[in-house]
Amino acid sequence: MWQEAALFLVLTLLAYQDYREKKVNLFILLISGAAGTLAQAIAGQYTAGNLIAGIGVGAAVCLFSGVTRGKIGMGDGLVIVLCGIFLGFERNIMLCMAAIYLAGAAALLLFLMKKRGRNYRMPFVPFLWASYVVNLLWNM
Repeated sequence: MWQEAALFLVLTLLAYQDYREKKVNLFILLISGAAGTLAQAIAGQYTAGNLIAGIGVGAAVCLFSGVTRGKIGMGDGLVIVLCGIFLGFERNIMLCMAAIYLAGAAALLLFLMKKRGRNYRMPFVPFLWASYVVNLLWNM
């Protein structure tokens, strides 16, 4: 339970920062990642393979960030790595898929309303936050 609250707080901070500044704080990511890793080692909620696979989801996004020369943000990949530490593989994949759907719907809406063009760089962490909140509420 406290791990869910910790991830919620960290995602709230990072989502706000990503929305306002289009970047995330690396220090918060490092401290949160270390705390999450320690918590998983103590709680043993996920197997090592599940944890590594969960982290691998974010690592793949970081790789795509390099390949696309930053079209996908490196910070987004690092936040997904953090989520993988707390959620494991399956829940991290579900979180990312829900966030992609939400972001796609928002992008389409903004485009159709002619509020933004196709080259608009939309922050992604707020959509990770929103999908995590929906997940928490759904599983209450």
